[in-house]
Amino acid sequence: MGGRKVAKTMKDGTRLCPAFQQGHCKAKGPCAQGAHRCGLVVRGERVCGAPSHGASTCRQSTKA
Repeated sequence: MGGRKVAKTMKDGTRLCPAFQQGHCKAKGPCAQGAHRCGLVVRGERVCGAPSHGASTCRQSTKA
């Protein structure tokens, strides 16, 4: 993702779909690979978490 860190799980332990992060998963409804939420790490260990986009298209700025 252009050198930006992408989480594999949300802080609550919810798995994230890796294909959705790259914009490749087309599953509608529940996905067997994980939740369709943005996994881009934006601050420390917090992730964006938005359901409308994956990490590849996230516009949040990342801060370590």
